[in-house]
Amino acid sequence: MPALSAQERRRQISARLCRAGNPVSAAALAQEFSVSRQIIVGDVALLRASGADITATPRGYLLGHAGTGLVRTAACSHTPEDMGRELYAIVDAGCEVLDVIVEHPVYGQLAGALSQRVGRVYDGLVDVMAHFHAVLDYPDEDLDPFTTETITDALTAARGELQALLATYDRGRVITRGVPCAIVGRPNAGKSSLLNALAGYDRAIVTEEAGATRDIVTETLRCGDTVLRLSDTAGLRQAESQAERIGIEKARQSARQSQLVICVFDGSRPLDDQDLETIQASADLERIAVRNKMDLGQAAQPQLEEQFGRIFCLSAQTGEGIEDLCQWLASLTPQPDQALITSARQAALLDQAAQSCRLAAQSAEQGFTADAFLADAEQALRLLDQTLGESVGEDIVHGIFSRFCVGK
Repeated sequence: MPALSAQERRRQISARLCRAGNPVSAAALAQEFSVSRQIIVGDVALLRASGADITATPRGYLLGHAGTGLVRTAACSHTPEDMGRELYAIVDAGCEVLDVIVEHPVYGQLAGALSQRVGRVYDGLVDVMAHFHAVLDYPDEDLDPFTTETITDALTAARGELQALLATYDRGRVITRGVPCAIVGRPNAGKSSLLNALAGYDRAIVTEEAGATRDIVTETLRCGDTVLRLSDTAGLRQAESQAERIGIEKARQSARQSQLVICVFDGSRPLDDQDLETIQASADLERIAVRNKMDLGQAAQPQLEEQFGRIFCLSAQTGEGIEDLCQWLASLTPQPDQALITSARQAALLDQAAQSCRLAAQSAEQGFTADAFLADAEQALRLLDQTLGESVGEDIVHGIFSRFCVGK
């Protein structure tokens, strides 16, 4: 059988997809037409560029299905494992998943904002790689030259976007773990009373005896849309026993390990040395001040104005002022539509991708050849591929044919 011309092969590929009721993979088409899979990918890209309504799915190519079928919203209640199996079943049936929105019991709707931002970086790097290979493989075509300045700007922009995403990791962990908060202060400042007021019941023992709390008392609770992991700690003072000394050391350690330290002061009396110890112990930590016992009057405490950027006046006993504190704590939770890094694996992959972009840009500025410094750019793509599930090689080939008029 004589070899088909490229134009005839593309015509027959289009006819083959038109006859097929199910997706047809690039590998199957390559075997049928006795060409490489890469040529099939290029043919499909050219067909799509010429207006053919071809959709790429994980199971293969579909003709005339994109945008012509029904669009439906499926509401499900199931485990994450069930959701994964159902999504695969939908895709395997030839459907396209437009979006996945999770109705979280605490945070409401969570959509794919992170994938969208990572996808934009990925697409930008694919454009760069496709431009390079198009210029390299089709030197006779009238293409814009591939310049070092262009690649350096693109790599720097990609690295900046990835670093901006990495900066959200601490906030993203709020989604999965809650905000670890330590309540610290001198004995009888009202730390346990504040914990009980926030929890809505008597979680911690409250007495007039100083040093009643020896060990750390923890409680996970919701304040607005924020999940708090509160730790009520021993009062900071000169310990009078070995048990109290251990409790105070645990209090200091809890403060150092927390994302937020709530420093509680008796607002009805001037600060003393024990209060100053609380201020010193929380220095250089993310902290707020709570002036408790406002129902007993308010004494002048100018040191707090000097040391704290945010101060709440309240009475844990009567509940006055608690709502203001709760509203502020609720604002610690990111909005659902924000792109956030929530896992250590995501953070590690994006950090490595950012470093690969940095190395590629650095090599370009130092005069390395394009094939040398783009190896780091391709490594960044492979790392992003692990977060998106894309196919780097196929996307670059698609980019060559769809973004640049070559091979016609």
